[in-house]
Amino acid sequence: MINDIALIIKHLEDDTEADVMRAAIDQYKNSHQSAVIILSSNSSKGKIRVSIGVSEVLTERISAEEIAKNMSDLLDGKGGGRANFANAGGSKPENIDKAIKVAKELIKNS
Repeated sequence: MINDIALIIKHLEDDTEADVMRAAIDQYKNSHQSAVIILSSNSSKGKIRVSIGVSEVLTERISAEEIAKNMSDLLDGKGGGRANFANAGGSKPENIDKAIKVAKELIKNS
């Protein structure tokens, strides 16, 4: 929990498909009224994929797209999307812990 926001962070199995990650985020958002969900998965090609979901009640304060863009900078990749759902990724999966730390700071300062 950060500032009454449930923060759910999970690293999934390698090569988890984007649509599976999206479905998991939707399930978490349905069971948590005020949550930020960050799911990641390494690829067999040495990259990482991250999906970020933000509950609708939080999108005025917290943007999944902003989180994705900031995380992708550390992952040496790209990020973007909408306020309630975004994707990030890059070629430096070893930086995922640093990227998650940046995401936590963004949430804490929102």
